Amino acid sequence: MKVILQQDVKGQGKKGQLIEASDGYARNFLIPRKLAVPATAENLNTMKQQEKAKKAQEAAEKAEAQAVAEQLKAEGRLKELIITDADNDVSKQITQINNMIDEGVDAIMITPVSATSLGTVIERAQSEGILVVIAGDPAAYEGTYFVGGDNESFAQLNIDWLVNELGGKGNIVQLTGVEGNSADKIRVEIYESVLAEYPEINVLASAPANWNATEAQSVMATFLSTFDNIDGVLQQDVTAPGVLMAYENAGKTPGIMTGDSTFGFLRSWAESDTLNCVAYATHPGQICDALNVTMRLLEGYELDESVLVPNPLDENLVNTILLEPPYIVTNEAQPDAPWMARFKYAKSISVDEAVALGEGMSDADTLDGWMSQEQIDSYFVE
Repeated sequence: MKVILQQDVKGQGKKGQLIEASDGYARNFLIPRKLAVPATAENLNTMKQQEKAKKAQEAAEKAEAQAVAEQLKAEGRLKELIITDADNDVSKQITQINNMIDEGVDAIMITPVSATSLGTVIERAQSEGILVVIAGDPAAYEGTYFVGGDNESFAQLNIDWLVNELGGKGNIVQLTGVEGNSADKIRVEIYESVLAEYPEINVLASAPANWNATEAQSVMATFLSTFDNIDGVLQQDVTAPGVLMAYENAGKTPGIMTGDSTFGFLRSWAESDTLNCVAYATHPGQICDALNVTMRLLEGYELDESVLVPNPLDENLVNTILLEPPYIVTNEAQPDAPWMARFKYAKSISVDEAVALGEGMSDADTLDGWMSQEQIDSYFVE
């Protein structure tokens, strides 16, 4: 039986990979545990779209990092930026890091394939006096810095907006991420904490969608066939297109829901007469912010200790800079909305403004931006 892996499975393959498995293993183990989905035409098409989106994000990250690097070179601050791709392979990433150490680089920025498998090579880099900065996905290693998105703020934004739009009452369904994942755990805990203050908001059902549009479509289809009184949908980012597809297939009209910042979703949202959403931009500009932070550290600037917070994976390791989203999108720009009060630099824009920013870009591309040098410098002691 052909299946598409939804998570890395030892001895079988990587997340997103199409594999051949025995019927019994697939039906009794992989699929029930949400480790894989059947390789139907629909799921294969979703896999291709996700691969396209991933490649688009990676290409955007590389292009934007190179653009920032060229500016840094023009300013005489940077000699060379080396970019490698580990293809989600831990061994390959370790080899690449070792090669960089051998080349005598001054700093290494790592988006870790694994949060726990790089200790030895990071220790080697540090022994050579190389600055190590973890960017994007968290990992907790002594002597490093982590620069990444603020999942607490993202979750607080989503739930504060949803409660406001519902007027503090109504029926919602929830699609969570990957059970056990640190980012999903943070978000779900915040959702539960806020919802506990609103007894008139009833969570009809909650189920994991594993940050996968195909699974989200299936989960939402079940919700729509089970409940005819859904007032709002609380979902996480990339599953939003799957939620919309489920509504379309069910012949029902979507309304209040948390959204996504890919231009495909933003365009669907802008064209809808009924959708009421919120979305925030996080990727791939974070890599540019991490690069600018790394440069300041190399130049001897001292971080303001008040900026650093505990690492998402180790609360005892205070080494983390959490980045704001560059844009927060709602139907109409709402810069004075209560949920904007927690942000210092994020800009509130309308969905039409967001779509305009994506002119000429594909549906797989993401609304993006990064901090100015002045904003980066606010993280450091004057």
